[in-house]
Amino acid sequence: MEENQERENQESKDIQDVQETENPGFGLEFDIDDFRSMPEEELRARLRRVAEGGNGDAAAHDKALGFLGSLVDRADSEDPQSLRVALAAAGALGYLKSTSSADRLAGIAGGPADSPGAKSLRKEARRALFQLKSWGIEPALQAQDEAAALVQAPPAGDKEKSRDRERMGKIIKAAATVIDCDGNRIVYAFIRPYPGRSVAADFLINETAGIVEGFLGPKSKRGFQREIDAGKGGGFPVIDIDPEYCLFAVQDAARRNEETQTRFPEAYALWKEAIGDRRSAYDRHPVYSELDAGAVFQDKSLLEGAAGLLDPRSSDSITMEKFKGVFASWGLEPEIAWKYSEKAEEALRGVIVVDPMTRNERVERILADAAEELFKNEGRRRFKYRFEEMAYMLLHVDDKYEYEAKCCLATALAIESGKRLLDIPFVYKLVSRSIGVFRRDEDEHEEDEADAKLIINPFE
Repeated sequence: MEENQERENQESKDIQDVQETENPGFGLEFDIDDFRSMPEEELRARLRRVAEGGNGDAAAHDKALGFLGSLVDRADSEDPQSLRVALAAAGALGYLKSTSSADRLAGIAGGPADSPGAKSLRKEARRALFQLKSWGIEPALQAQDEAAALVQAPPAGDKEKSRDRERMGKIIKAAATVIDCDGNRIVYAFIRPYPGRSVAADFLINETAGIVEGFLGPKSKRGFQREIDAGKGGGFPVIDIDPEYCLFAVQDAARRNEETQTRFPEAYALWKEAIGDRRSAYDRHPVYSELDAGAVFQDKSLLEGAAGLLDPRSSDSITMEKFKGVFASWGLEPEIAWKYSEKAEEALRGVIVVDPMTRNERVERILADAAEELFKNEGRRRFKYRFEEMAYMLLHVDDKYEYEAKCCLATALAIESGKRLLDIPFVYKLVSRSIGVFRRDEDEHEEDEADAKLIINPFE
């Protein structure tokens, strides 16, 4: 009892220290019991404000770091409310933009995982570290966690290999376009000077074939930035990405080259010479380090909301409109779309008279066949990757679109789960729009309206 009382007294003192700072980002007035009873969303919002308030000056930073760190240190994995507060505090550290905060998170991420609570805390710390990485902030001390380790050190005494590694280039800055309707994108990388000069690379990557074109040659950092800025102002979004994800994207594409026996461009050999045998820190798409896949999968409203991404007019944001234009470009190839459109027209306007319900069933079968055509072969893998990628991009564009990113991830997870294609709202809308057949919005239905009006006949 005395130990618990002493801990609560210290926590209250930490809170008071934070409240007394002159930085306007603070000023939160509550005692320690408020944390445990506070709703999750409010708790995270307030602790994030504490962290952001620490970005003003050194004194405010030190108080915020000490305060949030104390909440993590005092976590009791046996007490769900105490653990919940610690998780929120660890997440908030990802908004305290300093190397010290990154070091603190690296220590948490490298801590023991001897209980479910400790594992959750490590996972939260990794997410926060990734948030800091997106701002170019990394720990000065390497985290002792396998997810943060980049490359195994060479065997002791192998000085030649060690020197070779030191000469290898490092990706300093990276960017990428979104994936177009043909499954193509461009990945850009600026590499730290190696043999005395800086170089830049760009690769045209296809989601099926891998790396199909490439360039690598001398370029200044300023010249590289001008190229990226020019792309950001174009009609197809170019987004800054984490250098480690850039490495992951190129290595993942190279695997597809090997699987499909697609010839590598000459620039890829130069890339390997510049980068060496470094492996990316990610073994799966980094969006899973930023969004809770379990929570997203359980929220069925996100799956429904994804269908709205196909309507560019539903957003006032120019940036979001560009993204929705990308979604709207996906669909069936024109020849295939025409084939199924003709089948749908025949079913809806055929000479043979059938009852409306039978007619609708025929149209649904045509839509199902068209969806299977779109997702044939490796279609599920390709579209899952597209949605993961779009979720990542929506999180990293200047105006962060977290809701839309979650909608994308929900669709990716539904595709991966093997869910019937027409039961995935985005897929249904994409396919039906491609062949010119639309389902009436259920909100427009009267309670006694016949099922015969489920399909709108666009050919009448």
